[in-house]
Amino acid sequence: MSLSDEAIITLADFQALMGWGAGDHDEAVAQVEAIIEAVSASFHASVDCDLQEAVHTADALDGTGKTYLYLAHWPVTTFTSLTEDTVALTENTHFYVDYAYGILDRYPGTKWTSSRRGIVVTYTAGYEEIPFDIKQACLIECARAYEIARKKIWGEESRSVDGNSASINLDEFLPATVAVLAKYTRPRV
Repeated sequence: MSLSDEAIITLADFQALMGWGAGDHDEAVAQVEAIIEAVSASFHASVDCDLQEAVHTADALDGTGKTYLYLAHWPVTTFTSLTEDTVALTENTHFYVDYAYGILDRYPGTKWTSSRRGIVVTYTAGYEEIPFDIKQACLIECARAYEIARKKIWGEESRSVDGNSASINLDEFLPATVAVLAKYTRPRV
């Protein structure tokens, strides 16, 4: 199995974190790749931005009838074109693009159409390179999931060994990871 384009980290990233050399733990590679895919999918589902850059051509949006409109993908890196009810509008003349959050604002005194799929946009959105804090959090969560699987502690809340007891955090993500992911949620107007 090789990792998909949606994978946030690479197998080599994981192996470096774990201190594995070339050929170490070859029997675990398929399991680690499955963990990377699962954690990456959870990260993508937990944020509402695009962690990886992609071009969005002729995306049709429903008008809001308000002065602002949310693009489906953000952060915006390049804004190419916009038509409203088949009329071409010009950025910084008819509307402003908030590139950081993917919000289109009409200039004062005007509002977006309220027609269904009446706004058609072409733009590029997402991060050219996945942010470092997201990658680090993904690495930590993948290592954590691997250790839980390796030690077969699914569902255990604590474990005692030689009279010593330890609590096990089996939450989906660690609190630090939740805080990192929260930074990649778009504020709503």
